[in-house]
Amino acid sequence: MTIYLAGPITGVPRYRMRFAAVALKILAMEPRAIILNPAILPEGMRPADYMAICLPMLMRADAVFLLPGWDSSGGARIEKGLADYLRIRTVEVSAEALEKAMEELRK
Repeated sequence: MTIYLAGPITGVPRYRMRFAAVALKILAMEPRAIILNPAILPEGMRPADYMAICLPMLMRADAVFLLPGWDSSGGARIEKGLADYLRIRTVEVSAEALEKAMEELRK
């Protein structure tokens, strides 16, 4: 199972830690999961450069996990729209919902 993480990055303090924490929780529940994490990309590129890298990553995913605050991020809203268009499952993730989401994806 391949999971793309989508959420706010620009202007969010310690965003890398937030994304990494979610990735670790997923891997603890599903060690064979492949996590596509845009937060590992280097800082300093233009928004168009990030989208040019991230959208193809998302297109390879079985599911997109939407981190809290995704709806306030222009990039994450684009990613959600593409996932919906491609009929890739999207899951809004909270700490409580993560385990349930993983169970659903295993079915």
